[in-house]
Amino acid sequence: MKMKFRTFRALLTGLLLVMAAAVLFVPETRAANDTATGLPVRTSQEEAEMWQKLMHPKSDIDAAFAVAPKTTAPYAPGTLRSDYLQDGVNAVNFYRFISGLPADIRTTDELNKKAAYGSLLGNAETSNVVSFADTSSHWARHTIT
Repeated sequence: MKMKFRTFRALLTGLLLVMAAAVLFVPETRAANDTATGLPVRTSQEEAEMWQKLMHPKSDIDAAFAVAPKTTAPYAPGTLRSDYLQDGVNAVNFYRFISGLPADIRTTDELNKKAAYGSLLGNAETSNVVSFADTSSHWARHTIT
């Protein structure tokens, strides 16, 4: 089954938003060098080593889903493959590292599930606006905890 680019892009965007939100809650764990920002300065060698460690995607971008989302009734969030998620985490961690932040972002099943539901809500192909107050709606049966 060929995945629509819009849905794929939305799921990836949702995942990246969740991972970016995690950045806001990272406690300060490193001693700062003498920089205006207080962040450590990375050498070219350190950046090159981290690039070699993290920036070699192993997943197939055309087969990102273990379970494809269903964007028409009955709606269902998809599940990204673990290697695809890890490639995303590796990219975020590389850019955090070269920015002077700790490269310690991890995924969680709970946040991945919430991101999938958020992406699904934002991209469901419906002809009418869904009313969340309508308990007969298919959406009313889905809750995110």
